[in-house]
Amino acid sequence: MMNVAVVGAGISGLCAVKNLLDYGYNVTCYEGQKCLGGKWLSAINESYDRDTNKLTGTNSMYSGLKANTSTKSNRFTDFPSFHKSKLSTPYEIYEYLEAYCEEFNLKKHIRFGCSVDKVSKNPEYSPENPRWDVNLTSSSDGVETATFDRVLVTSGLFRYPIEPEYEDQHLFPSARLSHIGHIRNFDVYKDKNVLIVGGGISAGDAVAQSLKAGAKKVFWSAKRRREGNIIIANVIERSGRHWMWNVSRDVCLDPMKFLQAIEIESLIYDEKFSDPKYDRLTAHSVEGLFLGDEIKSGTRLQIVDTLQRFTGESVLLRNGVVIPEIDYVIFATGYQHFVPFLEHLRGDDEFFDEFLSYGYLYKHCIVPGDFANGLYFPAWCEGNASKFWSVEASILLILELWAESKLTDASREEMISWIENLKSFSASPETRYLISPLLTLEVDRNFTRAGYAPKSPYYYLLNPFSREYRRLGVALLYGPHTNASYRLRGRFSDFEKSKRTILKTAQELSPELLRSKNLIWDMSNALLFLGISYRITSPRHFWAPLTALCGIWFISDNQFSNVALITGFALKMLTANCV
Repeated sequence: MMNVAVVGAGISGLCAVKNLLDYGYNVTCYEGQKCLGGKWLSAINESYDRDTNKLTGTNSMYSGLKANTSTKSNRFTDFPSFHKSKLSTPYEIYEYLEAYCEEFNLKKHIRFGCSVDKVSKNPEYSPENPRWDVNLTSSSDGVETATFDRVLVTSGLFRYPIEPEYEDQHLFPSARLSHIGHIRNFDVYKDKNVLIVGGGISAGDAVAQSLKAGAKKVFWSAKRRREGNIIIANVIERSGRHWMWNVSRDVCLDPMKFLQAIEIESLIYDEKFSDPKYDRLTAHSVEGLFLGDEIKSGTRLQIVDTLQRFTGESVLLRNGVVIPEIDYVIFATGYQHFVPFLEHLRGDDEFFDEFLSYGYLYKHCIVPGDFANGLYFPAWCEGNASKFWSVEASILLILELWAESKLTDASREEMISWIENLKSFSASPETRYLISPLLTLEVDRNFTRAGYAPKSPYYYLLNPFSREYRRLGVALLYGPHTNASYRLRGRFSDFEKSKRTILKTAQELSPELLRSKNLIWDMSNALLFLGISYRITSPRHFWAPLTALCGIWFISDNQFSNVALITGFALKMLTANCV
């Protein structure tokens, strides 16, 4: 049986360990910290106040931070979320990961306090039979080396900030320049003028957090604010809706329908962004409850042109405007694709180099070609879907390939072509805004390739023997898209558990819609069988009333009615004079 190393015990690492064990592999997970959780480990730091979601000391996240996807989507397919909040706090995600670890007894496979220093090819490495040496430093055993058949890198994606350098930046006090990854609390910005540089999700949240902390004036500068970067928090908080989970499967997996749903949600809950000078989708990347008025009035928040250079404690914008008396500058400019323990491999393969620099991977987890066979990166995936979804889809895809005795499912040329198409698509102004929904569609394709795609909802809707199956079909067709549907079938599926989760989630989030759709489908089934009975049975026949009665009973979930229905039809077919 193959020996597999997993680097990191955060969301991706724990999911990898659990599924590797399901497939029967020998697994060792290395975690540099003394506890699991990765970035979410901050939740158990002694400076964290769970009740207020506040940090008072050094930590890896800032006060007030919440996940930008619904709490109900921050879960793996085989372990339901048990929190009731609309958006997960760091503590809730950490608590979920702890419960997940306990449920599947994963800790005995994790070596805490072990930092991976280098992952290199074993002397016996070959593209057909790859073997990797993992050099690590253990807090208890010192330096050691272990050899594995496969290595899954599940760490490092949000670890190394990108901190840009602008002309004459040295003239601005460095103590007042910060990357958002280094900020722990926004209270320091109270009554200050703050310049925020960046156009993504983190920048939008930095704007909101600064205004909430009482900043005197916030200037938001970006090369472009990408249309696809949307935190729905302001919609969720004010409307009480779990936005992502009110989108059905067919909408979530259709990029144009997905963006249309965003626009509809925006129009319903945020008509304040009707001014054409502000992009509605951009405005939705701000998490605050009151920022509609702030953006429109421009009293405390001003969207400005791209930063060009520093002039002492003032800044010059690209359009020539000077903003004086800037007290603080926050860079929300993303993170590097950097894996320090693989840097020694740079220079030997152009596509591996490109991955190390920009993170481009086939199916978002496989390095193209045979230079790094047996080395996988399931944590480096993106999309509108929750990180939990995308990571698990990548891991299941990888494991299914191994089960088929494959290292990948495409040639080097096909993998390179796939990556080039992705790059050209994201570079085009006409298609760039679709890239995030398309990446979400790719998550579904990875589940499908791994054999975990759910059957068509009509398979359950047209089941004549169980109303519960019809309820499941209605939930899958009309209800919110839940990743529990991927465990209805597959190598390690749990149909009953998944069915309960799907029905419970749909009932919680879309009760009125499901009630009406259930009634329609129940009546349709009843009419269908009544029509069949009328067609093949004489109205004077003894069995016609019985069959009609069974058809009416069909809309109930009484087991006797199902038995009676089957018996009635059997006797009817034996005795009736067919027309």
